[in-house]
Amino acid sequence: MRRQFVQFGAFLLLLICLGGHIAETFDFWDHTLQTGSDIEYSLVMVALVVGAGFGLAQVVAVLTRAVSLTGCLLSSFVASSSCAPPPVTRAGYSPPQPLRI
Repeated sequence: MRRQFVQFGAFLLLLICLGGHIAETFDFWDHTLQTGSDIEYSLVMVALVVGAGFGLAQVVAVLTRAVSLTGCLLSSFVASSSCAPPPVTRAGYSPPQPLRI
């Protein structure tokens, strides 16, 4: 679900960037060169910054996974069990008699 949300967000950002250029092509009412006010390109710049943030977050996530995987692989040579998955507890499981309180 998260991946689809990110893909939809990226598609929406690209659509905003493309839409800004198309709107500027047919924009004759705000005389951008004389007044300097142009909302379309401001919106495109915001979309590009948000897209760069998404890209940076993706790079950080991939690097974090790679570093944690490398750390787990290296620690397995040292015989450390810190990267071992936690034991699975089942709802119907009852501890042995000596451990019951």
